Amino acid sequence: MRAREFVTEAFDQPYPIKWEKSEHGDYDALATLNDGTYLSIMFEHTTPYEVHISFWRNNSLEVTGEGDAQRIFATVLAAIQEFLKIEQPANIAFSASKEVEPGQNSESRAKLYNRLVQRYAAAWGYNAKSFDHGDEIKYELTRLKQDVNESLRVDVPNDAWLQSKIDYAQERGRNRFGAPYMGSTTAWAKGTVMLPVSLLKTFPGLRGEQQNVRPDDLAAIMKIMRDTGRLPLTGSGEEYAPFIQVAYNGEPWVNEGNHRIMAAAALGFESLPVELKYYDGGERIKSGPLYPGKIGLA
Repeated sequence: MRAREFVTEAFDQPYPIKWEKSEHGDYDALATLNDGTYLSIMFEHTTPYEVHISFWRNNSLEVTGEGDAQRIFATVLAAIQEFLKIEQPANIAFSASKEVEPGQNSESRAKLYNRLVQRYAAAWGYNAKSFDHGDEIKYELTRLKQDVNESLRVDVPNDAWLQSKIDYAQERGRNRFGAPYMGSTTAWAKGTVMLPVSLLKTFPGLRGEQQNVRPDDLAAIMKIMRDTGRLPLTGSGEEYAPFIQVAYNGEPWVNEGNHRIMAAAALGFESLPVELKYYDGGERIKSGPLYPGKIGLA
């Protein structure tokens, strides 16, 4: 078998993997290799939008042969592809060893890995960058954004107008539930946006819904979501997405859908589609958890 055919076969035949999920929501893909050792591919959420991937062969990524190392890397890529069917984080980071056996060319392997990552990343809808650190290559994948004009609409006539809206919102203060005043809509997401439930459940309700849970309603919503794996449907057959509002200071608040978010959290849902609007320039607050650049809207 020629070297090129051997390489192709190695990447066409990743090892079979099994999945485990931790109590913290992270994933681990496990494979048994031909020599009886184990490969563990760990997907760790470093933020609600970022995932770091590390892979270990019996606690280290030892190279025992050209084809074996390539088949291991192919297995990592296959695991990433399966993971992206579950979640679509904004950023993914992982590293690959350039270590080779005597007589093999580490730079040739690096070029091969780079080509493969670029090819796979494009198919997944991500842009890939690589950073050579000598004995390893670090890869950073960033989810490709839609055209900003298609994903986020902004309506701010000018900065003076916006400042007057911010000043007025600050003057109005907060309501009795602690929610800041929200006056003029200055930006909104076109369609729905997928957000992690782990993040959504931290947003307070505009009317203190977390302190006034309706048990019967929550139970009914949970039954629907447990049976269907989706949010309850609207009359038009679409998922009834929660409505999130972001104030001038970047604070997100749940206008509608608190019980749906509670149900999703209790049932272990990873993410939910939401409707999203920004008020009085809230889309400009980079420190806010829903700053458009953090959630793939800009």
